Amino acid sequence: MGKGRRYLVPWAEWHQQSDYEQGGHYVLNPDRDGPRVIKIEHNEMTLNLPTTKTVEWQSRERIQPLVDGVRCLRLDLVNNGREESRWYETDFYPVKVSSVTDESGAPLAYQHRKDQLLVILPQPAKAGTPLTIVTKGVADVVYQLTAESFGLLEAAWYPQYGFLGGRNTFHWTVRVPRPLLLTGSGKIVREFEDKDTNQNGVEMQSDAPVSFPWVIFGRFQKDQNDYLGEESKKHVVLTCHSFPTMTVSITDEVELEELGSSTPMSFTLHAPADKVKNLLGEFKEILKLYEKIYGPYPYDELHVAQMGPQVSFSQSPPGFVQLTGLAFLSQAEFAARFGENSGTKSDFTHGLYAHETAHQWWGNQIGWASDDDEWLSEGFAEYASGIFVNEYQGAKRFQQTLQSWKKYAKVGDKEAPIAAAHNLSGPNAGDYRTYLIYNKAPYVLHMLRVQLDDEKYTKVMRSIQETYKGRNISTEMVLAQISRVTGQDYTAFFDQWVWGTGIPTFRYSWRTEKQSDGKYLIVVHVRQDDKANVKKVLMPVYIHFKDKTVPQYNPVVQAEQDIKLMSPVEPKDVTLDDDHTLLAEIVKGS
Repeated sequence: MGKGRRYLVPWAEWHQQSDYEQGGHYVLNPDRDGPRVIKIEHNEMTLNLPTTKTVEWQSRERIQPLVDGVRCLRLDLVNNGREESRWYETDFYPVKVSSVTDESGAPLAYQHRKDQLLVILPQPAKAGTPLTIVTKGVADVVYQLTAESFGLLEAAWYPQYGFLGGRNTFHWTVRVPRPLLLTGSGKIVREFEDKDTNQNGVEMQSDAPVSFPWVIFGRFQKDQNDYLGEESKKHVVLTCHSFPTMTVSITDEVELEELGSSTPMSFTLHAPADKVKNLLGEFKEILKLYEKIYGPYPYDELHVAQMGPQVSFSQSPPGFVQLTGLAFLSQAEFAARFGENSGTKSDFTHGLYAHETAHQWWGNQIGWASDDDEWLSEGFAEYASGIFVNEYQGAKRFQQTLQSWKKYAKVGDKEAPIAAAHNLSGPNAGDYRTYLIYNKAPYVLHMLRVQLDDEKYTKVMRSIQETYKGRNISTEMVLAQISRVTGQDYTAFFDQWVWGTGIPTFRYSWRTEKQSDGKYLIVVHVRQDDKANVKKVLMPVYIHFKDKTVPQYNPVVQAEQDIKLMSPVEPKDVTLDDDHTLLAEIVKGS
């Protein structure tokens, strides 16, 4: 290779024909497929933060070999905490290993390069015989959320293994400088004060295997209002860590662009007692609804924390919800600053709380097996939030949500199917991915729920959660479970809406024919614009009489067809899909 010259080598991978089912879909089994030779079962870790920049960590991991003869452990461990950087760029956010030992303290040979930690065992491991390794290191992975709060970068800055870091139980002890308070994932075993080191600490654990447990810390106030499940009778500790008052000035160009501003902005956020009480009360209503649909809340506790307004996203690690600071603006202030034409309604917080809480089931209790399956997390969480909006804010507000989903779904659908959203590239790929996963996917789930009805949908959702609890699953596995529980094959539905593209336009007209017995035959003529991509749907037909409206559901399976219905009296009007249950355009009189 010539000096300074780079060579790009094309690489392609595919499965054997025998790996595919009859319909052409590869049925991924995350527990079996892939090069899994070990499993990290438990992580015992201490995190010491002498400053708000550096983490001194010690990770004691119990590892289960899955095959005989493993002599070298390959673990994920970044050299740089920033995802955008490369392993050799260690000037910022460096992650360095100081030692690796076995359980007795005997040193083990290791190498930490190219975002991997290679550890040489003294003798080959045996399947079924667990081993323990202890790794110590230092990582500059603290990032600033506000002037008085901090988080840890989302990266493998301690040893991990498997897709999305794998799943394991954990027990962490974390210390941060006083007067900062900690909150995060897991059950809080104890909170303590170390006067010798002038630090506050927390001991947290999870007996359920999880991915990416999380902590943040700041000059928080803490409030608590526990939840008791109606059906499960499960007691869930529910806390909120927020700022009584906080002023944040934003000058960073990238952050301002995300907020839709070209000039510096300043926010004053307030979290008075009544506001926090109402917030926790709303989270209890969300848990109540979701337990009815998806089953018991997966964890012992749910901790909610406030981030800054410049953090334009929220996220939901296991047992933990982090909210953008914009969620703590009043509706009046949000509308005054951004306007209702900003694309986000000033009452967006209700859907936001619900979306992030839904990730405790969709994304945490069950995860996704590959990038193609991420919609199982975001799409299901967004639709869950829609169900809550309908219950909490009413049908009119939910119709606005449906309109928004459809608007952006139509844009994303032109680029790729839902399952291929991550394969998109180009300057607008991120937007298209969002439109598919966060907009088209929840609308597709709404169609599924309407077809099934609420009772069957709940039965299906609970079955998926119970069957795959603590696992990462694929789209094919969800399809198989839906078909099994309902006794019907939903492959065609998934082929149309998840693996396929196209948002149909249905044009219709209607007429009546009086019959000899005095009744009326109603003939609704329906045709689809796209004859090459005909969609099969359950069409809601609304028959409007003088004193009532009667809905009926009829299959539309052809590019052009008649729906025939009998009525004892002549209707005043006939319309299609009044409640917008179909991801489609409906045009009358054409």
